[in-house]
Amino acid sequence: MKRHYLFLRKIAPTGGWGGLEKLLLNWFREIDYRKFKISLAVTQGKEEIFLKEINRFNLPVKIFKYSVRIKGNFFKKFLNMFNFLKRVKPDCIVYLQGGFDDFDLAEVFAGYIY
Repeated sequence: MKRHYLFLRKIAPTGGWGGLEKLLLNWFREIDYRKFKISLAVTQGKEEIFLKEINRFNLPVKIFKYSVRIKGNFFKKFLNMFNFLKRVKPDCIVYLQGGFDDFDLAEVFAGYIY
């Protein structure tokens, strides 16, 4: 049975294709897809950036939109991430932080508990 890896990447509204995204694409190109299922969750509105590059190399990576603009307290953010993870059902979660505050404690804790 294939292990399912979920990569999470938040990109700022003004952000685009950069060094971390290039590195991620290189990782995706080296994965043995007979052994692993790969999913990528990116900030809503940024999925087309990745889709273009993933399709260019014909990689079997499923892209999910991830809503990051949840207002409210720790518990609301935690539930948003936890419910997202329950829907995607990964075996392993990889947080790709381009900056220190890309993922807050609620989101990381939801991944730990999941």
